[in-house]
Amino acid sequence: MKNIKWYLVRRWVYWVLSAVGALAIQQGWIDPATVPLILAVVLAALNTKPPVVPGDTEEN
Repeated sequence: MKNIKWYLVRRWVYWVLSAVGALAIQQGWIDPATVPLILAVVLAALNTKPPVVPGDTEEN
């Protein structure tokens, strides 16, 4: 997934997949308890954290 250079595109893909997850629950395709796990895996795969901006400090 690192081939996708722009984090905004990856973030957009994450939101689309979130909407697909909601649709899948509504249609009964997947169990509602599995969606947080699936979205966490997708979030990790897409790495949607924005790039560091010069001058900003990271607060972890």
